[in-house]
Amino acid sequence: MGIRRFWKYLSVAKKLYIVIGVMALLIALELFTLYFAMNSLSSVRAFVAGESMWSKGQKDAVITLHKYARTRDPNFYTIFQENVRVPLGDSKARNALEQVPPDTAKAKEGLLEGKVHPDDIPGVISLVLRFHNFKHVKKALEIWREGDQMTQELIVMGKNLHTLIQRNAPESEIFKALNSVDDLNDRLTILEASFSYTLGEGSRWLENMLMVTLIFAVLIVEGTGLFLTISFSRNLSKGLSELNNAAHEVGEGRFDVHVPVRSGDELGQLAESINLMAHHLSSSIGERQQAEQASQLKSLFLANMSHEIRTPLAAIIGFSDLLKESHLDESERLQYVNIIHRTGEHLTRIINDILDLSKVEAGHLEMQSHPVNLNSLLEDLHILMVARVGDKPVHVEFNRRGIVPDMIRTDPLRLRQILTNIIGNAIKFTEQGYVRMTYEISGNNLLFTIKDTGVGISPSQRSNLFQAFSQIDNSVSRKYEGTGLGLVLSRRLAQMMGGDVVLEESEPGKGCTFSVKIALDIPKIHTVKVAPAPPKEVHLGKQLSSTSILLVDDVEDNRLLIQRMLAKRGANLTLATNGQEGLTKALEKEFDIILMDIQMPVMDGYTATRKLRQAGYSKPIIALTAHAMKDDRDRCLEAGCTDYLTKPVQVEALIQTILNYSMETI
Repeated sequence: MGIRRFWKYLSVAKKLYIVIGVMALLIALELFTLYFAMNSLSSVRAFVAGESMWSKGQKDAVITLHKYARTRDPNFYTIFQENVRVPLGDSKARNALEQVPPDTAKAKEGLLEGKVHPDDIPGVISLVLRFHNFKHVKKALEIWREGDQMTQELIVMGKNLHTLIQRNAPESEIFKALNSVDDLNDRLTILEASFSYTLGEGSRWLENMLMVTLIFAVLIVEGTGLFLTISFSRNLSKGLSELNNAAHEVGEGRFDVHVPVRSGDELGQLAESINLMAHHLSSSIGERQQAEQASQLKSLFLANMSHEIRTPLAAIIGFSDLLKESHLDESERLQYVNIIHRTGEHLTRIINDILDLSKVEAGHLEMQSHPVNLNSLLEDLHILMVARVGDKPVHVEFNRRGIVPDMIRTDPLRLRQILTNIIGNAIKFTEQGYVRMTYEISGNNLLFTIKDTGVGISPSQRSNLFQAFSQIDNSVSRKYEGTGLGLVLSRRLAQMMGGDVVLEESEPGKGCTFSVKIALDIPKIHTVKVAPAPPKEVHLGKQLSSTSILLVDDVEDNRLLIQRMLAKRGANLTLATNGQEGLTKALEKEFDIILMDIQMPVMDGYTATRKLRQAGYSKPIIALTAHAMKDDRDRCLEAGCTDYLTKPVQVEALIQTILNYSMETI
């Protein structure tokens, strides 16, 4: 399949080059096969030549022993010892090649002693190492090994004969020794014949194999050429026919025609051009439809956001106006303040959902996984969900099914966000009955199942359930408020955590069942328990009385708000309206803490912080900004800020942060 695809996208010229290249490669393969054959046969020839030298040395040794017995001349025994050096050298080479790893240097030395020609030695070594497991070579090596053993017997017999002659033993004993030598010689002759026969068999087998290989290579060359020729001519004829038909269709005004692009050559390029031309002629209608759909989605987004943002803003502005009335009693004033605070938090959640969804869509949202106590997280979530029920007769329960680890590794913020959205929806759409969540281990996942007895979802509404700004009731008179972002955001977050959010079942009027699945990662927990550090005691009315704070913010309302918050707790505040003014005041007087806004005229917070650090300012600088993205936090810390807090200001978080850093500087 890969070769056909490769061939498909080649030009005609390149196809011809490929054909020539393939033919050249195959011819090179044939030449390599011939070279291999000649080299192997030459090695076999050298092996046979070495065997003949081995046989000659053994025969000469036997003859020399007979001459020694007949003449009693010690020189013949010396010649005998020289003759047996030939088979001994071959034995030395065989032992070196059978070592692990083979000792080729020692093998070469042994073959030289065995009188193998120096030019033939590499071939013999290569043959033994390359084909030692091949049956014919393996059998030849076994015969060679047996012949070496007999050579050792011959050497022992020669020494025995030499001893008999030296002590003038009777002729009968000498003849008996010579008869033993002759018997051994006969056995060696049979062994040498078997060795030669085995090598001959191997040589003939190798010749046959090489002949088959050459024939196969020739068939491949011819068959490949024939296949490429037929394939090319067939594709050319078919492509021209399809192009002709497509041109006729376009000429008749049928722009939905599509010519199959069967290759990447000139015919394929022409087919692509015809397809592109037909697509351009017909795409104007589709583009207009897409533009209209995009405009509708934009209008839907603006309408939803306008409604969802204006609704809490209207409450905030309205109740703020009511607070200006002088005849309000304390209970009414407190009620209006609580409404403004609750509505502001709701508006913050809407904006956070929009930001989170945009970050997920852009791929900029990162999971921050670390060990989390699942029980503690769910206990806190249960308290929050029970409070959200209010006066409705709805029972909220969390149940564990089976064994679930207490500690898991995950992003607790995102897991809480997912479960809050799903369970919160269940509570919102349930007027009475229950909202039940069970959690359990399912394979390699942690599974949460949320079941309620609410209004349910009809089959027609399911297709839009996980679409942005989609709600069960999209009418103007809808009963339930919301942006329609919760489910789609929850699903995207769950998918980033290795799972998903799925509507398992639903029936209008009877409720829904959702499942939330995330990948289960159980952290390695050390058994040694470390005693927690004692919490710092915080007395908000007293602890800031000795703290000098420089507040740098260009918005007067923000300065007034934070000044009131901190002044009530005894802080000593100095105000600056931009980064340049803050830089000047910080260098003129030493403060315990600086609260630094980021986006300001004249000089921004990043620049002011960098200049302070460059000037050697070491006291804590806390970024206090409406820039709430993760990249913004990183930029603040890189600029030299000690910590980072976002607006709208959470009083408790701000006070606690100031206390933490002010205590460290004491």
